[in-house]
Amino acid sequence: ADTERYRNPTVKPILIVLTDGVANIDLSGNMRRGTPQQDALHVAEEIAIRRIPAVLIDTNPYPTVTNDVGERVPSPCPELAEALDADYYQYSLPHHTQLLRKG
Repeated sequence: ADTERYRNPTVKPILIVLTDGVANIDLSGNMRRGTPQQDALHVAEEIAIRRIPAVLIDTNPYPTVTNDVGERVPSPCPELAEALDADYYQYSLPHHTQLLRKG
């Protein structure tokens, strides 16, 4: 995004993130408990610092996810969207009339 803005200041890049929020591999390629989520939040904060407009679409229509030890926990997507300074949308359940709902 920075390169494109440098080449052409009129370009307005936008990042669209589609995720269920369940980070399972960290930046070093390992599956460590907690580290992948921390890495995702750190990268999101770096993107926000660069002021790259973003939209996060949560592909999980439910408010909870199953963590790496099998527990149901709140979806991390709202926190990730906040770190990105992104607009947050969540897929709706099949019986809803709208595909996405703004979070």
